[in-house]
Amino acid sequence: MLTITLILNPLLMLFVPLILGVWLCKKLGVRGSLFGVGALTFVGSQVVHIPLNAGVAKLFSDGIIPLPPESLRGPLLALGLGLSAGVCEEIARHLSFRFWVKDVRNWARGMVFGAGHGGVESIIVGVVTILSVVNVFALKGADVDGLVAKGVNAEQAELIVAQLSDVWSNRWWEPLMGSFERAYAITFHLAASLLVMMGVVRRSWVWLFAAIALHTALNATAVYTAHILKWDPVWVQLCGVIFGLGCLAIILKLKEQLESSDEEESAPIEPIQPQRVSVADGLEDG
Repeated sequence: MLTITLILNPLLMLFVPLILGVWLCKKLGVRGSLFGVGALTFVGSQVVHIPLNAGVAKLFSDGIIPLPPESLRGPLLALGLGLSAGVCEEIARHLSFRFWVKDVRNWARGMVFGAGHGGVESIIVGVVTILSVVNVFALKGADVDGLVAKGVNAEQAELIVAQLSDVWSNRWWEPLMGSFERAYAITFHLAASLLVMMGVVRRSWVWLFAAIALHTALNATAVYTAHILKWDPVWVQLCGVIFGLGCLAIILKLKEQLESSDEEESAPIEPIQPQRVSVADGLEDG
């Protein structure tokens, strides 16, 4: 069963976002190119995000920025990674709405854009996961001596064997946690896209800051619980589900607000009917 879920997990990451994008476009009557614009916006944000994280890490490793006390390193690392993702991705979203897709100003179009942004992230993670799974199956049963005989460094060989042992000791359902995580991550991207779009529509920076804060909180919580505290995957995913439900509430609330404002703007203005005043009425008033 573990073999099946190892294969199924990346396939879900690849195909579920595409199915969601097609369904939203047909259901909401929105052009499919917006899905692509959202995807390219995510890729563009990573052009800044990845070098930024690498640059900050080098500043710490070179001693240019002093390391914080050890007791604070975990929380600050989680917060820093969350904040860098939030700033880079949400500003990229804002720039796209502001200068690229100026007609994306309603709920339906914002949803398709968000599906593309979160969907391509899932697809990229899925491709990387497929490559990892291929290596896991190719190296199944490998031992340190065998890897060293093939020219692998002894220390690296021990690390590979340990990682393989961890993978094959997983409970059968644990690989599916990756695709499960992508599900609420995409829900977040839908909500964040609508928040940033609202900021452009309302000409207020508050909405952008709210999206950055939400993004920071989600990523920081995931990093801190999974990699610092090393919680069981079930509890880590439970935290993600709570965020996902909150994002779903945001999506529904913004749908209500955006659709009501659209109705107000499209409502016909009734002409003022002139009042008829008769000569008799004028004499009576006199």
